Amino acid sequence: MRQTPQEQPESMEFPRREFESVCFHAIGLVDQNREYLQMHLRESGDAPTRQALADMELQTARLERTLSEMMDLMALEEDPVPSRRGFDLCSVLRQAASLREEMARQAKVHLTVSCEPDTCPVLGSPEEAELMVFHLLSNALRASAPGGKIVLRLCRAEDAWQLTVTDHGCGLPGPANWQENRRRFLGGAGAGLKICRAVCRRAGWGFALEAGSGGGAEAVVTLPVEPETAASGDTIALHAAGEVLPSRLRWQLERELHLLAGNA
Repeated sequence: MRQTPQEQPESMEFPRREFESVCFHAIGLVDQNREYLQMHLRESGDAPTRQALADMELQTARLERTLSEMMDLMALEEDPVPSRRGFDLCSVLRQAASLREEMARQAKVHLTVSCEPDTCPVLGSPEEAELMVFHLLSNALRASAPGGKIVLRLCRAEDAWQLTVTDHGCGLPGPANWQENRRRFLGGAGAGLKICRAVCRRAGWGFALEAGSGGGAEAVVTLPVEPETAASGDTIALHAAGEVLPSRLRWQLERELHLLAGNA
């Protein structure tokens, strides 16, 4: 229905939250119907029907992931005031380390995680840091063949912290490996690295992506060393070294491993 001049909005700002809600609701309904059909056709359905439903499951999950990435990127670009509070970046890496066995079992990729020392007080958004670490690991996982290795390392480098994610996979896109890159990253929207750059820009961190010295690629995030007390007077709270807190990072990685298994 058309709006009268009095009813028309003054701003043409994109209704991101409404769009996100409608899309995820539709995806949820499609997936519920797929589960219903799978349940009832588990025994009676023929092989092509069961395969079609399995394909629907994979593609629905892929669509949900792509939509989530685009909404995350849009939220980062739209928010003019980044969140900056004290947190321990090592606690984020411990989330990833808790899935090492799952990565080895599902993706046949060995993950090594190290924090030197075992606490790293930084200023920024822990939620956005988790998002960045997820996308760095996701790219490394997609680039790696079975038997590959990924190294996630956080260490002190002079007057800065340095977070590196190194893989020995297909490397950065180029004429020699263009087809292999396309095959491994097929189905993605290419938003992951844009999200990493947006997170670093908002937090005042440096970001670089380079070809690995022995093949593959290396992402490097440079974070300033912060005093124990921020300028605002807030003390940077650190989690206990052995603590693993529930977070979005874990289920994001679990979903990514599920999608990679479906692509195999």
